[in-house]
Amino acid sequence: MPVYQTRCTPPACNVAELQPPASQRLGTSGFEQINNFGVAIGSKVSQIVPRGNFFSDLPEALGWMEKGLTLWVLLFLSLLALFEEVSSKEVYSIVGSSVLLDLGQRINFTNADLLWEFTTNSKHPITILDYDRHRQKIEPQSQFKHRLYFNENDGSLILSNVKPADQGVYTISVDAKLEGTIELFVSGKMEVYRAPGGSMFFPGVFEEHRNQAEMFKWEVLSGSTENGTRTKVLQFHPNNTEPSFMKKYNDRIDIFPFNGSFILHQLHFSDEGLYTLSTNQRNIIAQTVRLQIIEELSETSILSNTSSLASTIALTCDVSGKPHGYKWQKDGGEISPRHWLINGNRSLIIPSSMKGDCGIYTCLAVNPISSIQADYTLTIYDLPPPLHHTMVLSILALISASVIFVGIMLLRIVASDSICSSSSR
Repeated sequence: MPVYQTRCTPPACNVAELQPPASQRLGTSGFEQINNFGVAIGSKVSQIVPRGNFFSDLPEALGWMEKGLTLWVLLFLSLLALFEEVSSKEVYSIVGSSVLLDLGQRINFTNADLLWEFTTNSKHPITILDYDRHRQKIEPQSQFKHRLYFNENDGSLILSNVKPADQGVYTISVDAKLEGTIELFVSGKMEVYRAPGGSMFFPGVFEEHRNQAEMFKWEVLSGSTENGTRTKVLQFHPNNTEPSFMKKYNDRIDIFPFNGSFILHQLHFSDEGLYTLSTNQRNIIAQTVRLQIIEELSETSILSNTSSLASTIALTCDVSGKPHGYKWQKDGGEISPRHWLINGNRSLIIPSSMKGDCGIYTCLAVNPISSIQADYTLTIYDLPPPLHHTMVLSILALISASVIFVGIMLLRIVASDSICSSSSR
């Protein structure tokens, strides 16, 4: 809102004397401002009139009264402007989509300056776009650079690739006069996981945006965002009972024409991708859904490298499928602070194992559509590794000696039988 000042020729008046402090100008209370100006004007007139020669000072007094009246009129008009109804609306969007910032009415700014500002978290407004009618300059703020499309016909904005930081209040002013406000609410991007053969519901536009939809066009981007392939899934106009869609979706789609939503059945791995819903020819994106197809987890087990006392024991969770995370427990509770988790929590390390580390260890593997667990009973033997190896070698040596001894005894018995047989003949 501009601050109006009376133009006069010094030394007849000093406008600065009549201006209230900056904190009181055209802000919270218009009545307080008018009172401040009235006090200032009254003070000046009271200083002039009692000088003695009333008629000689009358022109000066009338001059001050004229200036005071002018200021009162300007302030009254400004006060009325404060109470003018300003257009306002709420808009909802999703991270990664596009949103139209439009008051829904045509604004004539052919010979005017237009200013878009953004406010969030009660901070000072920042200029996101400044349109100067003389230079026709468009200056997006750095946060919105390369993401804004300015429609010079109606002054609206299209903000693409919406981010959580874009949530806030947007205001549009024409020649410093506030024309309207738009409050933008941003929700997180939908990232959905489904199993092969399942079904997926793709939501349509919000209820308050249905009347603005000229058409519904769903597309899917397969592969990476930079080098992926974009394919049309289906397209139809509101309440159209015969929408067109790709042949690969025959007998797999249920469509809801009133808001553009649909259900895709019998999901394949080829259905993965980023799905976007556009509602008009300017490709304003109303919905974004990233669909990922993954299999359920199965066949899990826990492998151990050793179970000797004072050794470093590694327990590894082996799962068939694509787990997104692992969690370990010991005897149904938390693991010891002595234990380490490595390899994305897939392996549990027990350094310098002791008797207290014995117990039942559980590995829980999860992904967005399933979970599976395995148990392992850890028993730790008394002998440390060097003695254990010595004991093993001793046992092997004893077994070898025993085999040799038995073999020698069998040979002696066989030889003795042979001698006995020869003597008898």
